[in-house]
Amino acid sequence: MHKDWTLIRSQRDEKLKAALAVLERHRNQKDFKLKTTLSEVKAKEWADYAQDLRDIPTQKGPGPIRWPDAPSS
Repeated sequence: MHKDWTLIRSQRDEKLKAALAVLERHRNQKDFKLKTTLSEVKAKEWADYAQDLRDIPTQKGPGPIRWPDAPSS
């Protein structure tokens, strides 16, 4: 296990929380039939990014953590 796992998990959790907030806004806009701020393609990119963040603990060492890139705006 990576020696700085507590820090990595904290960073991952912050990024995941932000990604899930973007997805929740998109879902709420669709549920209430409002104009969405994301296209379906962008929403999928955010969902994939969130999953990549969830998968960080499965990365094997040694070596640095490979952080996924957040979708562009």
